Amino acid sequence: MNSIRSSTPIQPYAPRPMPYPADMPACVTAARLALFVVGGLHLCSGALVMVSAQAAIPQHLLDALGLDGYSAGARFVLGLLALLLATAVFALAGRMSRGRLGTHLCTCILGAHIAVVGVIYMAAGQLMFLADVVLGAVAVISCAKPGAKTYFQRPRY
Repeated sequence: MNSIRSSTPIQPYAPRPMPYPADMPACVTAARLALFVVGGLHLCSGALVMVSAQAAIPQHLLDALGLDGYSAGARFVLGLLALLLATAVFALAGRMSRGRLGTHLCTCILGAHIAVVGVIYMAAGQLMFLADVVLGAVAVISCAKPGAKTYFQRPRY
């Protein structure tokens, strides 16, 4: 029986060269993880502040949270702002896998914003914002590394 096929395989196209990393580098993964943790913290704190606006909470608990001088409406708005920030952080962390340059820039700006606001609150006596300072700094430093720069500037086919 005659076979029409040859013994050498035929390749229909040439493989594309991939000089840039296709996988997310470890520094970008660390920044993404830091953003997810910050988003979770802000989600929890926003929900707690909104609950404190609606419930009858004893004065000593409001003193411990630093919310003793705010009315119920102001606490509701503060909780809503924290939930809005959590949503923005989650959206940004979710888009980091695509690796666009705008995501890189927004991560650096948002991480710096989170760290600076955390420093301001820590200077005012709220030590629970230490996590925001550390995680915001991790996001900025991780995205400023050269590996992150090559990942976000790679060509897309």
